[in-house]
Amino acid sequence: MVLCFRDLQRSLEYAYELESLGFACSERIFQNYNKEELAVIILRIAKRPRAVGLVARLCLDYNVQQTTVWRTILKRLIDLQMVR
Repeated sequence: MVLCFRDLQRSLEYAYELESLGFACSERIFQNYNKEELAVIILRIAKRPRAVGLVARLCLDYNVQQTTVWRTILKRLIDLQMVR
C-alpha cells in the first residue's frame, strides 16, 4: 500500500512538472509511458535548464541507462553552465 502511494505521488509530481514545461501529461499517461522514450522526447523538444534537471531525475528514478540519453544530459548541463 505504501509503495503504491509513493508511486502515485511520484507520477503526479512528474506529470505536474511536465505540464509546467508545456507537455500535456496526466498521471496515468506518465505511468504508462516508456521512461527512456519520454526522456528522449523531452531532451529533443525542451532546452531549458529545468527540463534538463527533470530528465536527469527521471532517468535516475526509473533507471534509464541509455548512454546517448546521459551523454545528451551531460552536454546540456555543460552548455547551460549548470556544472563546471
